[in-house]
Amino acid sequence: MVVLMDYDFVNSPIINFIIVLIIGVITLVLGQMISPYVTGKRRITDIDNDIKQYYYNKYKRTGKLGTNTGTHGNSK
Repeated sequence: MVVLMDYDFVNSPIINFIIVLIIGVITLVLGQMISPYVTGKRRITDIDNDIKQYYYNKYKRTGKLGTNTGTHGNSK
């Protein structure tokens, strides 16, 4: 990004900074979107949806919302 600041896209330094900032944000967003495909890891939203689906199916089977058994580690 510092290298791009040396180029004068326009005469105004503020507009030049905004253009470089937009380029940086677009690059960051594209990198985040492409990252799961390059690394082979799952996206956070996919994991979140799987967790929601698991607990929804568990709720449909048992009719209970919570996951705790009421003991909280106490075996009295």
